Amino acid sequence: MSIQFKENWQETRERFSAWWANESSGRPPIYVTARREKPLINPYPPEPYSDVADRYLNTDKIIANQFEHLCNQELIAEAFPFMTLDLGAGSLALYTGSEPSFNADTLWFLPVMKGLPPDGKIPFDVKNEWYVRHLEMFKAAKEATKDTDIMLCVPDLVEHLDILSSLIGATELFEEFFENPDLVKAACSSLNEHFKTAFDAFNEYCIDKDTGWNAFTAFYICGPGRTAKIQCDLAAMISPKQFREFALEPLREQCQWLDTSLFHLDGPECICHIPALMEINELNAIQWTTGHGNPPSGEEVWYDLYKQVKDAGKSLWIALADYSPDIAIQKADELVRKFGAKGFYFLMPDMTRKEADALILKADREWKC
Repeated sequence: MSIQFKENWQETRERFSAWWANESSGRPPIYVTARREKPLINPYPPEPYSDVADRYLNTDKIIANQFEHLCNQELIAEAFPFMTLDLGAGSLALYTGSEPSFNADTLWFLPVMKGLPPDGKIPFDVKNEWYVRHLEMFKAAKEATKDTDIMLCVPDLVEHLDILSSLIGATELFEEFFENPDLVKAACSSLNEHFKTAFDAFNEYCIDKDTGWNAFTAFYICGPGRTAKIQCDLAAMISPKQFREFALEPLREQCQWLDTSLFHLDGPECICHIPALMEINELNAIQWTTGHGNPPSGEEVWYDLYKQVKDAGKSLWIALADYSPDIAIQKADELVRKFGAKGFYFLMPDMTRKEADALILKADREWKC
């Protein structure tokens, strides 16, 4: 039995394509869902996980629970059906030697190296236990979703400096900055190659063969060709000079290899790196995370950041999901009136179908781009 969760795929792809290119698309892309009064179809009952590791490793339960969730959601505007099988944010660390530490709300990667290898090259064995196991999970999910329009998401591999920090520890990495900068750069280069290898391997299960589109597990994004979120959370602890020396070129290389890319900017400490990031011509968009305890992303305090990104011709991913539906719509409206609608992608809170319909009607009428 074929199951279709979404009706307006063509329109959604057109809006995403325009957003990635920072072009007009009628109105900004909007990700919004509403809970169904009656499930679309529910062949799988939800299954409780036995422990925290089970949440990440029990493929059958992960598939059943995400399928059940999709069956109870109406996907409105640019919301699309996806399934994610992450082994934490940064699973590239597992494939290159780290071991996982499963916790109640996250997965940590345990350092395994005492400093960097003499040549700076980080080993990656395609027979690595975690890599093979993760690919097997995707193979099973591909089979389970083959008669649906669900997109499997490329996992959150993460890259270069953040992976090095996982493998040797942040303090040790900072020491390497000063003692062995060339080794750090060589390690980042080798991790970029491993990122490409892993990305393409997972993308074999994730890419839509008919359209050439793939989805990425973080931030509700999909796009033509290789699409991914990239990051450097370590940037919060390094200077703009160090960011330019160690992070900028590996990020540029990634963006040149990817077809569409979104940089995850994590917290106010990272804002100082915006000028450098804006120099990456191939980078399409910025996703802004305000950080714990800071005002949410719809507040005026962040307008200067948005102006920097807009002035550079990049698109913006803005989460308004922490607001109530009416305030989220108000904040989006304020942003559109201040900066224009082109280039925004809004993540909205869950709404009733009536609230979501009113939002889209307003967007179609007043947020034209």
